[in-house]
Order: sequence, then C-alpha cells, then structure tokens
Amino acid sequence: MIQFDDVGYLLENSPRGWEVIEEVDGGDKTEEALLSALASAAREWHAEIAEIASAASGQFFDDQTVEAMNVELNQELERTGYSHL
Repeated sequence: MIQFDDVGYLLENSPRGWEVIEEVDGGDKTEEALLSALASAAREWHAEIAEIASAASGQFFDDQTVEAMNVELNQELERTGYSHL
C-alpha cells in the first residue's frame, strides 16, 4: 500500500513489476480513514487472490489461509499504532 494525502494505492508485485490493484480516493477522508480503506481493500484482495488460486490450482484455500495472508498487514498496522484498523 502507498498512501498520499488525497489518494491511496493497493499495489501488487508481479513478474511485470508493480501493478495498481485498487486506487482509493481520499479527498474527503482523514488520513486514518484513508488508511482504513486501504487496509480493507488489502484484506478483500487477499480473499480474492485465494479464490483465484483455488480456481487455478483446484485446491481450496480456507479462511485460515486468507487470515494468514493478513497477518503481515495486521503486524504493520500494529507497529505503526493503527492496530484498531
């Protein structure tokens, strides 16, 4: 995630380089509200890529797998004082 004053981006590193997965408009949001929206978008993306991986591989990724992908995000939010997001 990259957060600026008025916009945030959810990025993914792919073989072609960094790609914007989602852009979050923060023009009418506080800094914390924008970060919260970005964190929410990241969690939704984790669930979506688990579904994509399941469809592609035929393996089922359960809620625990998705939660495991969110651990690093949650740790970073906690480290920066935003564990409540």
